[in-house]
Amino acid sequence: MFILSGCGGTFVQPTLEPPAPILSPVATRPPAVAVATTLPTKLPGIPPAPLATTATPLPKIGSTPPPAGAPLLPYTPVPQLTPMSVGIPPIATAAPDSVIGQIVFTGNNGLTLFVMPASGGNPRDLMTVGDTGFIHAPAWAPDGKKIVIAYAPPVTGTLSTGPRGLDLYILNADGTGLHKIVYRDSPNASLDTPVWSPDGQWIYFTYFNILYDQAGKYKGAVLRISRAPAAGGDMEKVIENGSNPSVSPDGKRLTYISENLDSGGQGIVVSDIDGQNPRELVSPGTFVGLNAPRISPKEDIVLFSASGDPILPTQTPKAATGSPHAATNAPGRNNSIVYLPPPANPFLYPLKSPARFILPRPSGHGLPWDLWTIPLDGGKLSRLTELYEDTPVASWGNGGRYIAFLGIGGIYLMQANGSGLIRLKDQGGHGEMDWWYPK
Repeated sequence: MFILSGCGGTFVQPTLEPPAPILSPVATRPPAVAVATTLPTKLPGIPPAPLATTATPLPKIGSTPPPAGAPLLPYTPVPQLTPMSVGIPPIATAAPDSVIGQIVFTGNNGLTLFVMPASGGNPRDLMTVGDTGFIHAPAWAPDGKKIVIAYAPPVTGTLSTGPRGLDLYILNADGTGLHKIVYRDSPNASLDTPVWSPDGQWIYFTYFNILYDQAGKYKGAVLRISRAPAAGGDMEKVIENGSNPSVSPDGKRLTYISENLDSGGQGIVVSDIDGQNPRELVSPGTFVGLNAPRISPKEDIVLFSASGDPILPTQTPKAATGSPHAATNAPGRNNSIVYLPPPANPFLYPLKSPARFILPRPSGHGLPWDLWTIPLDGGKLSRLTELYEDTPVASWGNGGRYIAFLGIGGIYLMQANGSGLIRLKDQGGHGEMDWWYPK
């Protein structure tokens, strides 16, 4: 799916429904006080943080009364829960020495493109745009010399009240040489979530377009995975009703999110690079929302983020609540899942913003999200985190030994099995990131 500034994907609703209210990132997350006592106190490899307090003991019954003029009972401060109590680690002083490469990510609600060492350190500003511009979904070229982005330049003069979409641009790794390579074929279209082919010749991306009849009435939408030459050129359709492509390191397979625009259902599918021979890995209805599948460098695992608990064969369908008790190793096959009732087209989400971008949003956005994996050849789901983040986006590093991801809480780093979680920076938000390292 796609994430824009604020706590929802910015998208123009073509129906006559009233716009949804704009919620802050904090407002759409579970209240800290309400969930703190039920969430895990630590993650694998992270020591628990003690709850320090300087409370003065209450007087015992029958003890000497306090002197005249003193308060009858001393003030007892309430212990404050630390970030560790909700699973988020403190900022690390250093990453493991074996962590190499560079992380590129968007920040400031899509107004800035940053790059930083994967081992930590201060991010460097590659590109900043005005309030009416937007940068999204950066991805490194295989050689680490260029970056592709989905981008809408700032508007000069009066901002149009009509929809705006994203085109694909490439810039050098030092921030110079920005130029457009793929153009939208309609004012109502948007191009997003680009990734490179391993040989650097092609860019695969999500194409989304709203369709209207001659009277201006909404008649549907088109969502597909397309590709175009990295040197610039025409788009080619690859897969209908798909988004968020990821290309295998050998260039032979794609994994992506299957999308049903009518029901809002999402699944994860793997296919040949040309879209043929699709095979379902995660069935629609298993999770409330899915985001950013990534094939591992060893081509054996698909990493992704998901909202809600997986629905098990023995469970009765229920409304998704973002409960922190998701099962590990839940089946993810079509014949073993009890489906949630489909929402009423949650893929279309009206939201005003300084610039109106035409993009879908995750159907489970605002609920807690975490990172999961599933074998590329099919099998059982495994949960890697219990952070209850907001639409984290992850990337593999160091040949699949590590995973880095961006969330509201910052930029995190952990081992591929979910252990050793640390936080590199608290500079988080809604956005996307990618990790390049020497092969």
